[in-house]
Amino acid sequence: MFSNFGEYMYALLFAPFKKVRKSINQWYLFFKVIGKLFDNTKEDVFRVRSESMIATASELMLEQHGRDRGMIRLKGESAESFRNRLSMAFIIASQAGTNEAIRYVAKSFGYDNVSIETSADSEKWAEVTVQFIGGDIVLDDQDLLLTQLNQVKPASALLTVSKEQRFTAQQYIGTAYIIGKVITIRQG
Repeated sequence: MFSNFGEYMYALLFAPFKKVRKSINQWYLFFKVIGKLFDNTKEDVFRVRSESMIATASELMLEQHGRDRGMIRLKGESAESFRNRLSMAFIIASQAGTNEAIRYVAKSFGYDNVSIETSADSEKWAEVTVQFIGGDIVLDDQDLLLTQLNQVKPASALLTVSKEQRFTAQQYIGTAYIIGKVITIRQG
């Protein structure tokens, strides 16, 4: 209905203050000037609100959010991946030392499925293998993954990282059993 704050304030005035033509009405001129200031302030407040939240922050402010949390943007990491990792930082920190934290770290790097296996050897009770399986992979740096996992792992665990990539492809597997003949099947 009103295009700016000044027009709104002018509309609230009592009728006797509006009898003078707008071009010479001191109230109208005052609200026109003050209205612009309020409109600009409103835009600034909305911008500050959107920049203060990780989900809506610009790339420049994401860097600041990362510094506030002690996290840097990794080489080759997209802005959305960094945003996702920053969003999960509190959840990961609150569950540090548990297997769930390891799963959240993996999820923040784009790995959907994680298998955490303890060593079967009783003398190697602290050794744990974390197997990353598929997903929308953000970064494929095994050393970096191990570094990030070591920040949230149980204190006594010695982690080993393994990755399994699953690709969709056609595979021809055939077997035949015929008595008295040897059949060799090769994929060509």
